[in-house]
Order: sequence, then C-alpha cells, then structure tokens
Amino acid sequence: MNRKTLPVCRSTLRRRTRIDVEKRLQQIRDDNAELAGFQLTESDIGHDSGQFLEIGSSCPLQSACAVSEPVVYFAESIMEVNTDVSETLVAGDCDDQAQLSDSEHSDEDDLETLSLSDNIANWAIHFGISLVALTALLGILRMCHPELPKDGRTLLRTKTKYSILERAGGQYHYFGILSSLRRTLSKYIHTLAEDFTLKLQINIDGLPLFKSSSLQLWPILGLLSVPMKEPVVIGLYCGTSKPSSAKEFLEEFVTELKGLEQGFDLEGKNLKLKLDTVICDTPARSFVKNTKNHNAYHGCDKCAQPGKYINRRMTYPCTDFALRTDKSFETKADGDHHHSGPHPFHGSSVGMVSQFPLDYMHVVCLGVVRRMLNIWLRGPLNVRVPANVVEMMSAKLLEMRSYVPVEFARKPRSLRELDRWKATELRQFLLYTGPVMLGAFLDCNMYRNFMLLFTGVAFLVSPKLCCHAQYAQTILKSFIDHFADIYGKDQIVYNVHALVHLPEEVQRHGCLDSFSAFPYESYLHRLKKLVRKPEFPLAQIVRRLSELKTIDAPLSGPSFKKQHYVGPIVGGMSVKAQYVEFTVNKTVAVVPENWYSDGVTCWPNYKSDARVNRAVKNAEEPGPDWETYDVRILKSSDQYFEARQQLNKSLSCHTSDLQTEEEEEDVRPKRKPKAIHFWGDSDDSEDELPRKKSRSQSKTSVQPPAPGIPPPPSPTVEPPPCQQQTLSASQVHTPAWRGRRFDSGTLPCSATEAQILDLLEHLKKQMEQLEAKVNYLTSKLDATPQEMEVQIPVQFPLTSVEEVNTFENWLKDAAHSQLKQKLISSLAAIGGHDTKRITWNILAHIFHDDVGKLINWKGVNGKKSFNQMSSKTLLQHSVRKNPISCASTDHDICKHAIRWFNLAADRDCSRRRSGTQEVQPTDQHSS
Repeated sequence: MNRKTLPVCRSTLRRRTRIDVEKRLQQIRDDNAELAGFQLTESDIGHDSGQFLEIGSSCPLQSACAVSEPVVYFAESIMEVNTDVSETLVAGDCDDQAQLSDSEHSDEDDLETLSLSDNIANWAIHFGISLVALTALLGILRMCHPELPKDGRTLLRTKTKYSILERAGGQYHYFGILSSLRRTLSKYIHTLAEDFTLKLQINIDGLPLFKSSSLQLWPILGLLSVPMKEPVVIGLYCGTSKPSSAKEFLEEFVTELKGLEQGFDLEGKNLKLKLDTVICDTPARSFVKNTKNHNAYHGCDKCAQPGKYINRRMTYPCTDFALRTDKSFETKADGDHHHSGPHPFHGSSVGMVSQFPLDYMHVVCLGVVRRMLNIWLRGPLNVRVPANVVEMMSAKLLEMRSYVPVEFARKPRSLRELDRWKATELRQFLLYTGPVMLGAFLDCNMYRNFMLLFTGVAFLVSPKLCCHAQYAQTILKSFIDHFADIYGKDQIVYNVHALVHLPEEVQRHGCLDSFSAFPYESYLHRLKKLVRKPEFPLAQIVRRLSELKTIDAPLSGPSFKKQHYVGPIVGGMSVKAQYVEFTVNKTVAVVPENWYSDGVTCWPNYKSDARVNRAVKNAEEPGPDWETYDVRILKSSDQYFEARQQLNKSLSCHTSDLQTEEEEEDVRPKRKPKAIHFWGDSDDSEDELPRKKSRSQSKTSVQPPAPGIPPPPSPTVEPPPCQQQTLSASQVHTPAWRGRRFDSGTLPCSATEAQILDLLEHLKKQMEQLEAKVNYLTSKLDATPQEMEVQIPVQFPLTSVEEVNTFENWLKDAAHSQLKQKLISSLAAIGGHDTKRITWNILAHIFHDDVGKLINWKGVNGKKSFNQMSSKTLLQHSVRKNPISCASTDHDICKHAIRWFNLAADRDCSRRRSGTQEVQPTDQHSS
C-alpha cells in the first residue's frame, strides 16, 4: 500500500503521532468502559499480563468497577527496557515480519495502526534516530499498539544482506547505476519517449570521515537530466587513503555503463543512458584520468602550456596555447601529461577532455576568490589591506546580514573567519556582496581587477547571458593579465590559469551551475552523518541507505497558488469572459461565458462585492435563485484577466466604449520627468523623493487601480428599493484585488477628484522642498557675516604639505583662540544633511585631494598622521557646532574622516580620468 510522504517539519510529526496515540488510548478507554463489570479470565487478557501492575485486583480491567478508568502502570521501567534491547534485537524478526504482513490485510483499525508505523518510520529516518532508541520506543508503544513490531530494524526494513568487497586497497560496495536510479526513473517514465537517451552526470570526490583518523570515503554520485531532488550513490569506497587503482575502482561502473549505452528496458519502454559529464576537483580529476597533477610541469588538462616554477609555485602565465582534444588524449600526443597505463574509461565512448569539465566551485570560489582574499589579508605589504580597513570590511559584511534573503544558504561572516568560509559564502562574496562593498575599501586598481572577475563569472553563471561566453573569455583573459601586474606573476597558479578555459566549458555544457559540484558537496555532508560510530562505517552507510529506500516518498504534486496569466495555458483551464453593458442603467461588468446566453446574463444575489468577484473569477455555475438581466456584449475575451483590463480601460476613459487596436497604438506614453534635486547639499541624496505624476498622464492613463464589478441592475425600468442609486462608469465598486493599494469600496474616478489628487501630490512635494531649505538655513544660524570672514595665513583648500604645516602652526598658537572660534563657526556653516556629509564637506573645504592622498589616520607609509594634527580637533568642534550633527561622537567623526582620506586617491584618479578621454575600465562606485 502507499505510504505517506515525509513530514515537512518536526512539529507536524509530533502532532500526528500524538493524535494517533490519543485516538488509540481513547478507544482502549471506551472498550474498558464497556467491559466494566464483566469478569475476564486470564486467557481473555492474554499472556502478556506481566506488562501490567495490578492495583487492588488480579486484572487491570477488573478495577474498572471501582474507578471510572483502569489505572495502568508499566511493569518495566525505561531502564529495564534499555537493558533488554539487546535481547529484543536478536529475537523475533520472523514473527514481527508476519505481524506486519498480516496487518496489511486487516480491517480499518489495522490500517490506522499501519499509518502510525509509517509515521514512526518516517520520523526515525528523518531525524536520524538510532535503532536502539527506536526499539526502546516501540517497546513502550506496543503497550497500546501490539501490532507494532518489536525491533526497529523490522519497522525500517533494514538491509541485512549486502556484499562488501576488498578492492583497490580498501572496502567497496557497488549499488549499481540502474538500481540506484530506478525509483527516480519510475516517477518520470510516463514523460519519456521511446528510445529516449538519458544523460547521466557523476561526481567522484574524497570525503574524510573523522578528524582523528585517516579513514575516508570515495563515493560515486550520480544525477540524471530529469529533475532530481538529490544525487544517488552508485558506488562507495572506504579506506585509509584514496583507491590505489582508478581502473579497479571504476571497473564495475564502466562495465554497466557500456551496457546501458546500448539500451535497457524499464516498465515496457526502451531507454538509453549516456554519460554526460564527470564532475571532480582537480586532484580527483587527475586521479580518474590517470594524468599528472596540477602542480606538474604539464598539469593543465585543457591546454598544452608547460608550467613555470616561480617562487616555489608552479605557474601557468600564458593563456594562448594549443588546446587538448579527446583524440590527442587517447593518442597521448603529450606524453609528459600522462601516467603509464590505460585510464579507466579506455574503450568507451567517454571523451576524456570534453566530458571532464572544470568545476567552478573549486576553480573560482575555493581557488581564485579565496586566494585574492588571502592576499588582501596576509599577502605582501604593497597589496595587503590595512588591518583597520579589514575591520571595516568585516563590519560592513556583518551589517549586510539582515538584508540577505532566505534563498542564500549562509549569511555573510567576518573576514576574521575566512579560513572557515564555505564555497557558498565565497560565491556570495564574488557575485553579490563583494561588488557592492569593496569599492569603498580597496585600491582603485585592485577593485577594478576584482570587477573583471565578477563580470566574467557573472556572464558564465547566468543561463541567459552564458551565450556571450566568447566575450566573457576576453574579460577573464584581461583579468589574468591585470592580476599578474598587481599581485605578481608567481600568483598565476593553476586555478587562476583555468579561468581562461571556463568559457569553453560553458559553450559545451551550458551555464556554470549545470556542471558544478555544489549539489554533490551538500550531499557528501549528509552521507557523512549516516556514520554513527567508527566501527564498520561502510556497512553502516549501506544499511542507512537501504532504510531510506523503504520509505516511498513520491514527489509532491504541483501546488497552484495564483492564477496563471503569462505564457501558454493548458486547454480547458482558461475562463472565457464577456465584457458587457447592462441595458437598464448603462453600467459595465465582466461576466463568465457560462452566465451569458442570447443577450441575457445571470447575476448572483450575493451581498458582498468580494463574493461576487470570486464568483465571476471562478466562473461558478448560476444558481436557481439568480436574477437575469438584458445586456449587450462590448467585447469577448478568452481570458478573465483580459476582460478585466478592458473594464479598467473603459473606466479610465469615463465611457463604456472601447478604443480600437489602431487607436490604442497611437497613444504614446508620456516621458517620465527627471528626478528633482534639492539645493543646499553637495552630494546625491540616498532617499529620492517620489516623482510627480503629470496631469496629462493621469488623464490618458489606461492602468488605474483595479476597478470592480458593479452591483446588478434592475430587470425593469424602475429599480428595486435596494438599488435606487444608479452607478455610472465613473463610480463602481472595487473588488479585493491582491497587489493593489485599494480595498473594497467606492473608487472615485472623476476628473475633478483626479485634479485634487494631483494638487495634493504637488503640495506634498513643496513641503518636502521647504523642509530641505529649512534644514539648510538652520545649519547657518550660528554663522554671522562677520564670523564668515576669518583672517588666516593660508588659503583654503590647502594644496601642499607646506601649507598644511603653516596652518597647523597657526592652530597651535594660543593667541589665535578667538579667530579659531570664528573659523569653527565658518566651517560649521558649510553644512550637510548628516554627520558624514558635514564631515566630508568640511574636509573638502580645508584639504585638496592632492594633499589628502598624503595624509592618513596613523601616518603609516610615510604619510602625515591626521590623528596627531590640530586639524582633527578643529574638525570635531566644527562638526558639533552644526545643529544637525551636534550630538555626533568623536568616534563617528573620526570614522568618516578616515574614510574621506582613504578615498582621496580615488577622487583624484576620477578627476584626472574625466579630464582625459582614455578608454579604460571605469570605477562606477560612488563614494
């Protein structure tokens, strides 16, 4: 019989189990109540009376005459049950199997018990409950459910016979390709055509089991071209090291693969299976192909470029060498690339170059991105990011945690934990968080180099943009050249060199995610958790996988949550509708096709507009009490949504007559007005004001908020008392339309009311402008015309170090205290909308960017220390003098000052670049 699907959450499992137990206990109480007063013999109770403790009588059921419910106690405590588990594991497997078989042919009560056993089995497998704990639980539940088996292995149908062979220096179990994929194929067999060729993708990689042992797993995982929830295990090797022979390790797999390529029969259909790709990391790929490793002189498995040993690293600096082919690999044209002996796939149709793609999880994420981050944190001093900037970068990453959606598996972490970052975190940093935040912290050239990597990988990882793989290859080649110039040629290791070959893999196999190791890496960790103790790990995994197969969890069917409007629709599922006008009061509405017949339509007598809307949308069958009205069809539509759009258009035009298609094409949309920028601030505001909608647009708009269906008109000339008010096309009742701003009610659509709304919006815009002006004028309240003129020995902005020193000496002179107070008021009057902008505006007024490049916070690298300058105190007093930033702390002001000096070089580069017309990669990030 069919088993239930796996529960989706722990609370659902607990609730279902509790309900089943309560039902069973209630049934026992009812039976006990019926049997109260009857004397039962020991044979009626059974031979398991030792499981109960008698209270005041020889039988628990006899006490029902004295109390309302029999009091039942466990004769064996939990400790005794755990002690007897070992005896229970040995005894009675055959009897329990018979009980389980008999229960399948029992009555309705037995079906309920089987459902409980299924729930317990699903719960045990889903949460990884051990067999000892499961057997102890069954011993307790059998007090109320004697049909349950005694042993957890019987409940889970644990596999007891399996073959584990000594092979390639370790233990090996082969599950088989077809046997592992049979359950998945049976679910999609009705969608596969005769002689359909399935594409198989496999992954081979090593997995250490324990930190204190060298024991490791080498599984062969597979995925089909049909949708699969997770990979399947085809073969499994366990040993203290990797298999000693790849040919011996893959012998059974290759033999079965050759047979399946010729065709096989599955449920009456002849199918074929072909190996599409083999996904491995670089060491595993060289092991399977029997070639030199990536740190050898001829280690690149995609081109014939020889390596160059630089600074104790094997590098591949060139990007334009002859590519390897399947034919050149089989003939061993480059003998230095191969080890002696044949490879495991010798004699098969597998392409040893074309079907072994580079995996971007290991090459890009764990390879290039991690290397760049390590260089920034621990590399040479000329490219190392300062420690305080690293802390700021980490703080920015942690700040982004609250904005990362649930689609990401992990939230951003601090750079201090870089050594523990996973591949998904590195991918997130490359494609999402890094391009946004790095521009504010990295050197200009380093940031541009990172953006080249981001752009190239973004093209290749996108299913829509991967068709531009040739352009992405040009970008990645430019990245490698710039990478060598910035970080040194000794950093062009295999992973950096392999970037140039990724576009070729994308052209051959699709976007990067179609042949990545991410799904396999996630499954490897689940496979590792199946090992519960260090003894016989391979046997444990085989048994756990056999238990998973006993739970038949079919794929859940499609869940329809919203109506489908875009794209093809299956025939018979669309709701045809008519856009009609009632002849009595000239109101318009949308009615389903099954309501209309020969100029007459039915109309429901529901009181709620929402209920009427739902009836129209679902095309309910007319009831016997529905009224009929004379109507004329304005337009027919195959879709309800299209008819609703026609209703919206007519209401926006204040008429029931519709435009023709030619007239609609002549109506051109108005150009959107540009954003209004306020005066008084030198930077772009982060909070843009809403754009004003012109009056002409509101008159010609054809997409107002969704209007509703009018109430039913009267069938006679005189309407009934409940419908004395006749509604025009400019006043209708709106339905509760999801995604709109308006609820059910009356929507005014007249031209006067639309003009009032425009005036209100214009007034709101003026109020916001006045608020900005008030803030600007407030910042200058403390600055008088006399204070604005301060005599100092230099002229702002300071353009040289000599002027900075002169200004510093002037500030240190105590005789200029009154002038310094005037200068503080003058600088505070520069203003800004927040502490950051006020600080930056004051610094830009005092220091030129040419001088700002020569100053930093601590004075490292031969620069002047701003922390030791009197200008720092002047800056703090000036910022706090402004009413907007009067509550700013020294830490806030210094933080913005550090940032301003760090960006001085970038501002200088941007200014010079804007002065020249050189074609270079531009820095688009804003400071």
